[in-house]
Amino acid sequence: MSSSDGTSKISSAWREMRQALAEKRAARAFATAGRKRGWSEQARRKFKAKLEVMQKRVAKLQKMWDEREEQTTVFVPVQVVDSGESRVLHKGDHNDVYAMVMDPAGRFAVSGHASGAVIIYDLKAGTMKIIHHNEKPAVCALAITADGRHAFAAGNGGDIWIIDTERGTAAKMINNTYSINALVLSADEQTLVASDTRGCLMAFDLLTRARIWVSDNDDSPVLCLAIDPVAKHVFSGDDGGDIIQWDIASGKKLNTNFSLEAGVLSLSFTPDGSKIVVGTDKKDIDVYSRSGDHIGSFDQRTPTNAVAVAPDGKRFVATFDEKDIVFAEIHNDEVKIIRVLSGHTSFVNSLAVTPDGASVISASTDGSVRLWKLQESAGEKV
Repeated sequence: MSSSDGTSKISSAWREMRQALAEKRAARAFATAGRKRGWSEQARRKFKAKLEVMQKRVAKLQKMWDEREEQTTVFVPVQVVDSGESRVLHKGDHNDVYAMVMDPAGRFAVSGHASGAVIIYDLKAGTMKIIHHNEKPAVCALAITADGRHAFAAGNGGDIWIIDTERGTAAKMINNTYSINALVLSADEQTLVASDTRGCLMAFDLLTRARIWVSDNDDSPVLCLAIDPVAKHVFSGDDGGDIIQWDIASGKKLNTNFSLEAGVLSLSFTPDGSKIVVGTDKKDIDVYSRSGDHIGSFDQRTPTNAVAVAPDGKRFVATFDEKDIVFAEIHNDEVKIIRVLSGHTSFVNSLAVTPDGASVISASTDGSVRLWKLQESAGEKV
């Protein structure tokens, strides 16, 4: 379906619904006015019949509207705006951008919005698919399969939705009660792990869509999750400062690798699993070995909402001083800042590095999604 076909089909249906409702209201108002003017019985019957026709038409259109697909997908060109160091892929009417994931092949990125929209950005074709579903809670967490065919979205509503990234469709997959903060997919892609606002972790079998296990309720909400690329376990970071290792199959707590003096907001492993980059609400960005030994850190003025390690395992990006992005390197067991990327006007909530390590995509509460090129010197545009 082309951009114009998809948009016109949706617009036409909506205009028809609005027109029918307007006619219904007009018929009612006309009949009311007639009664006040003392219309004859014949005139009243005539307008009553007209009103009934309008009501049936509205009921029919409402039923058709309610029975449409679970989502509405609009295909539109990406709004690319050159902004010096970055390009704005999108800045529109979908409110704050809370979550972002990258297709493992680097073809597209997926963002989750406060409006409930999920947007897929085709980085090569220069188009985006805006996906709406009937329920519109904020999308705060996303995960994606290795082939990029499907993404999973969840947030304030608690339910988990599956997104077909090629067709641009969404369907509710798992019903859940509590709002979800984070999602990760197991290495074998058979299990989806989620954390909720109670402080619980939950695992779901993607084949049967059944809940496999739920961890004990913790007083500290789990704010982030990361898959260990070596042991294939899941690591959680919570508001109390604990980073805990869990067995995905059983839900058994294996180890509290280390405890920090600040809430853990973001986690990202190096591809070889030897190091983990940690962002906290204490305004630190820290790098640890997998055993918990501290390698290096640097301070900033605001909490670190997001971190993402590049495929080479030597460089990473992190939110920095609220609305900027720091590009840093782990060198000889030290952390070195390469440069700072500026352009967003509000908090940066999520980051994703392209598979070639050349670019990073950022999502912000300023409502924009930006594409940056990672290089050691400023000035080169994307």
